[in-house]
Amino acid sequence: MFFYALGLVGVGVIVFEVWSWRGRSHRARWWTRDLQGEFGVLVVMPLAGPTLLGLSLGGVSELLFAPGALLFVTGFCLFAWGLLVTTIGLVWRPIRKLWGPRWFTRMSKQEELDALTGELPAVARRMDAGTAGAPPDWLGAARSTWGAGLIVDMETRERPDAVSRRGTVAGTLVAGEGGVWFGPNAAPGPEWTDRAQFAARWEELREVRRVPARAGVDGVRRHGFLYRSWFPRLVVTTDAGDHLFEVNFGQARRAADTLNRERTRVAR
Repeated sequence: MFFYALGLVGVGVIVFEVWSWRGRSHRARWWTRDLQGEFGVLVVMPLAGPTLLGLSLGGVSELLFAPGALLFVTGFCLFAWGLLVTTIGLVWRPIRKLWGPRWFTRMSKQEELDALTGELPAVARRMDAGTAGAPPDWLGAARSTWGAGLIVDMETRERPDAVSRRGTVAGTLVAGEGGVWFGPNAAPGPEWTDRAQFAARWEELREVRRVPARAGVDGVRRHGFLYRSWFPRLVVTTDAGDHLFEVNFGQARRAADTLNRERTRVAR
């Protein structure tokens, strides 16, 4: 019974491998959305399916030993070739054409990155995307820069990407010669970045202050201890209204002091 069960597992792995390799549907291309998926389909499963089936055939009958041994050796050959091509393909992409389904080997690096899901790929996309748009000309040279997030919706449960906080668009807060500007990261797409536009000349700032962690622009703390930042937040008030920021690494105090100092300097 053991060898029969082993054979069923081997057949199941082969069927699953063929289905994933063909990739005829979004679900069948599951392995392109995971960092380890490529090694699973191109290296591990080509080894597991034939070797398990080969061991099963060899154990069931002496008459099936020869085809079982052939399958066993084939599995290890596929494993060695797949491991070689896939590993080299990490640094030299042209070799990928030698192993893998055609639709996969034709994917560009950006298409592969866009297909990935999860936190690490989201971080990679964010680092590679840059800001959505250029700073205004009047901003001038940057005096201080902070990694920050502009909170566009305090109450939503939606996130721009896997590593962003709810309702918060990550980006860069810049204090320049002419004012202050927030450059939203381009990775989340226009549906989020369009909501996170902020730029104000120094003379347009009316107030810059800190509020407690998890608080809104009114200074009142909100529920959500686990998914809201534990650091104080920054509120920048302009003629257009209040804007709520989370400054990375708890630097809201430093950002507030810098913005108030620059605002006071210009007002003199």
